[in-house]
Amino acid sequence: MATRIEFVLLTVAALGFAGCATLAPRRTYLASQLDSFSFPASCESLWTEALKVLAEHDCELVGADRTRAGQEERSAMGNFIAFGHASTTGYQGVIEAETDYVHQIRYRARGVPDGADRCFVTYTEMRKANEAMQVGLTDDARDYELELVLLSRVSPKDAARIEGGAPK
Repeated sequence: MATRIEFVLLTVAALGFAGCATLAPRRTYLASQLDSFSFPASCESLWTEALKVLAEHDCELVGADRTRAGQEERSAMGNFIAFGHASTTGYQGVIEAETDYVHQIRYRARGVPDGADRCFVTYTEMRKANEAMQVGLTDDARDYELELVLLSRVSPKDAARIEGGAPK
C-alpha cells in the first residue's frame, strides 16, 4: 500500500514540475527583457495607468488610489484595516503602492525614476506563505506579465517587440 501512495505522490510531483517547467522559459525571457527596462515616461505621468493595471486584474487598491484607478471608494474604516497603502512618493521620487489582500495575494507597484522622462516600474506579487500565516510573512515574486500589460499601454512598440521574442 505504501508503494502505491509513494507512486501517486511522485507522479503528482512530476506533473507539477513539468507544468512549472513550461512556464519557466517565458518567465526567464521576460525577466531578461524587463529587469533593466526603463519605461519611456516619467513615473508621475504613467502612475495612474500602473494603478489601473492592478485594478483591472481584480486587485483591491487602497485610499485615493481606488478612485484614481476607477474603483469605488472605500469607507475610512475599510482603508484603516486594509493591509496595503495608497501611493506614496518617497526618497528620490520613488512612488509605491500596495494593494489589500485578495485570496491571500496582494501586490506592490513601485516606480523608480530613471532621469526626468523614464521610469523603472515593477509589480511584485506578495503571497502569504502557508507556514507563516500567523506572523504575516510572504513569498514575493516579480510579476513580469503585469509589467508587460503596462508596457503595452505606455509603449506598444516595445511591448510588441518583447512579446514577439517570448517563448510560447
